[in-house]
Amino acid sequence: MSIEFKHAVIINCSLQTAYQSIVLAENIVRFFPTEASGNMEAGKVIEWKWGTQKCDVKVSELEVNKCIKFDWQAHKVEYDTSTVIELEKKDSKTKVIVKESGWLQDEEGITSAIEHSAGWMHFLLCMKTWLEHGIDLRV
Repeated sequence: MSIEFKHAVIINCSLQTAYQSIVLAENIVRFFPTEASGNMEAGKVIEWKWGTQKCDVKVSELEVNKCIKFDWQAHKVEYDTSTVIELEKKDSKTKVIVKESGWLQDEEGITSAIEHSAGWMHFLLCMKTWLEHGIDLRV
């Protein structure tokens, strides 16, 4: 059995706004990576950068305004993990759910999973703050 986690937040925005803030390179760089090589498209590999750190994001599936699925090499391990971002309408707001799985249950896998878990919570808070208030928490 592999390690997995799930985080969620409700953001005061439409499903379309939330979805486009993730899949469009010009939007996601406002609150998550510092650079993105392109928009997310099913079957496409894009690169995200945070300063000098970078990773390939292998997009496997997009369901407009509902779901984003991709694999990428997890931090501090030599294998890919799977990430699913789901969007659900909650009245006039959007619930964003991030799930990631695939770590081995060894010391490196546990360490990587803990760091990714914290990173995804940071992603959700940065996304919420950017979309609701236009503030970049990364600075």
